[in-house]
Amino acid sequence: MSTRETTYTTDGLLITVRSSKATPKGDALETDHHAFLVDHWPSLAAAAYQGFKQFGIGAIVIQEHPQDESEAQSAFATYRVWFASSLMDWLGDAVQDKPAQWLDDQLQQYDPNRSGLFIFVDEEGSARPYQAEGTPAPPEAFAAARARYN
Repeated sequence: MSTRETTYTTDGLLITVRSSKATPKGDALETDHHAFLVDHWPSLAAAAYQGFKQFGIGAIVIQEHPQDESEAQSAFATYRVWFASSLMDWLGDAVQDKPAQWLDDQLQQYDPNRSGLFIFVDEEGSARPYQAEGTPAPPEAFAAARARYN
């Protein structure tokens, strides 16, 4: 399954985001997903590595949590983030068609020491998978995140 690749440099970090060529290219949703991955790369890389260490091969799932206006305390979007192992039926149900085959290929091929898998889920439950790698690499991001607690 063919892959599309985009590389970003920001704040001294180099981040490459890959996705299936079967997903729409350059739409607003993809742009938002890439921005989220770039803006939060060290934390997401650490979470992906921790998930791998605890549960094995899998992906970080990112879902925007809609807020009722009466609950909103700020203008910032909130997200639910969790790790889904490759053994979960949810992964196959959420990601459909060609992107599902691409995700399956990535689950079998990616190196969790270099990259992470990320799935953005919208309110309707449809999902878009991405693979991302960058600096710091997931093990280094995880070590830096854990160092704060020492």
